[in-house]
Amino acid sequence: MEKDDWIKLIRRSLGVPDLIPDPLALEFMGDSAMATIAPEMAQADFSTQGRTSDASHALIDDIATAGSEGKLDEFLLGLSRVDFDSVAAEVIAKSKYGSPTTGEATKHVLERIDHFVSGHKFQAECGCYFN
Repeated sequence: MEKDDWIKLIRRSLGVPDLIPDPLALEFMGDSAMATIAPEMAQADFSTQGRTSDASHALIDDIATAGSEGKLDEFLLGLSRVDFDSVAAEVIAKSKYGSPTTGEATKHVLERIDHFVSGHKFQAECGCYFN
């Protein structure tokens, strides 16, 4: 999948409607990604690195980039049992904002993608693709 397709998948997984303009959607996706992080943990993590919103925007971009590079294919297709910790570690290893906070937020987003994809199959039971 292309990076734009991954952004769309992340967006839909986090419950952000397609009708919302992209800049505002990025804010909503970032807020949703960071929603599971304790505010004091995020504040401590980002006091030296920059704003939380910068990190959350980069996080969405990092996941989309990893996906478009094929690094999340097995995860997306359910070919193996998902170890969210290792997938998140791979994503944040290259991130400008790699930290425990972004690691937790990445796991949250990946879990949401996993849940979304499991409810929106790519194939019918017969193995043929939906039209």
